[in-house]
Amino acid sequence: MAEGVINLGQVAFVDKGVYSSSVTYKRFNFIVTDDSCYLSLKDGNIGHAITDSTWWKCLAKGSQATEAAKKALEATNKALEAVQKAEAAIVQATQQAANANSAASSANTAADTASSLISETETELSNLRELLSEVRTATKTAQDAYDLVSQIDGVNVFARIPATLVVQETINAVVGSSPILTKQIFPKTANQSVIFQIASGNGTINPDGVVSSPTEAGNLVINVISTISSFLWKQVTVKFRALQARTTENGTARTTENGEEIEC
Repeated sequence: MAEGVINLGQVAFVDKGVYSSSVTYKRFNFIVTDDSCYLSLKDGNIGHAITDSTWWKCLAKGSQATEAAKKALEATNKALEAVQKAEAAIVQATQQAANANSAASSANTAADTASSLISETETELSNLRELLSEVRTATKTAQDAYDLVSQIDGVNVFARIPATLVVQETINAVVGSSPILTKQIFPKTANQSVIFQIASGNGTINPDGVVSSPTEAGNLVINVISTISSFLWKQVTVKFRALQARTTENGTARTTENGEEIEC
């Protein structure tokens, strides 16, 4: 060794990258692992585990920081999830508020409509009260007129008011005939006017009560209604049957139903 020169050897840290058990490390060489940093304490350091404190010195241990970072990441993720849930809750609350506003608007509209209907009903009731007053006045006038007429000798105020309608409720006829529907309204001094209304079946009837026969057998139902009082009415059934030949006692045809001779 030259005079005045002192060999201090390696005095600075040298980065050797990631640890490998097949590499020989010198003193002050340092390596890194996934989360820590270790310094070689001696030359010829090969194959020794980094946990061997005779050969390695831990400069920085990152496992605790890594664990803390993991926990921080988990907390961050949970916070983000909470934020997302909060945002979803805000959206839902906004929609519910919109729905509530819509329902409130509909309720207000319905209330306005109901109020309008109530007002219209009150108006109609007022009109009805006025009409009832007019009806009472008209009834009183009619009653006074009746009382006045009834005091005249020889006048029967009920003489022209129909009370009873009498008809033959069932009429038997043959196809092709034209039966006449007769009626009588009592008292006889009452208005005898009626109308004939076909209720069911084939056939017609004129205002004089003459029925036109259908072409086939069947029932023709006719309503007879007083023109003075529609509450006074009766129903007549005209039963039309097909023509049948008259026969002798032994069943031999003799004449037609209308009396024409039949050659046997």
